[in-house]
Amino acid sequence: MRRAELAGRTTPRRRRRAAARSTEQGKRGPELVPRLFIELFQTEQSAWKHARVEAERLGGSPPGRAVAAVAAHAARVLPEIRRLAQAEGLDTTSRGTWLGAGFSLFRKRLFDQILGREKSYRSTLIGMHHGVDAVRLLRGAARAAGRARIESFCEAWLAERMPLVTECTNQLDWFGANPHLALEPAKQRLGERRRTG
Repeated sequence: MRRAELAGRTTPRRRRRAAARSTEQGKRGPELVPRLFIELFQTEQSAWKHARVEAERLGGSPPGRAVAAVAAHAARVLPEIRRLAQAEGLDTTSRGTWLGAGFSLFRKRLFDQILGREKSYRSTLIGMHHGVDAVRLLRGAARAAGRARIESFCEAWLAERMPLVTECTNQLDWFGANPHLALEPAKQRLGERRRTG
C-alpha cells in the first residue's frame, strides 16, 4: 500500500485518540482557553525573568524602576496562575514550552551580547505587549467559555499590568535623551565601565 493511502486511513487507535480528545474538549470547553492559559504562564515567566534582568542592568534609572515594577508584579502573580490552573484543571506547560526556554537561552547567550541597551529594553517591552495581548484574548475566550474565575483573574491582571507596561513604554524617552547610555552594550550594567587590558 502506498504511503499516501496509509496516511489517509483511519486506524482504530487514531479513532480512539480522536474520540478521547473530543470528549476531553467537551469537558473543558473550547480549546482556546487551555492553549491561551499555557501562553499566559509562559509569557509571565518570561516577563519575570527578562524584566528582572533589565532592571538589574539599568539599576535605579527611570526605565530600571519601571521594568522592576513589572518583574515584581509577575513574581507575585505566577503563584496565583499556578493555583488557578489547578482549580480550573488546566496545564501550565506544553510540548512547546521548550521554545520559550530556548528563546531565553538564545537571547542570554547571543542576542544580548550584540545588542545595545535600548534594543534589549525594547525586546523586553515587545514581550510585555505580547503578554497584554494574550491576556486580553484569554479574557474574551474565558468569558465565552463561561470560565468566570479566569475572566476575573484576567481583569485584575490587566488593571495592574497595563499601567506598568505603559510606564515602561514611556521610558523610551529616557533612552532618546541619553543616547550615550542607550548605545552601550546591553550586558553592561548602568554605571559600570568596561575593563580594558
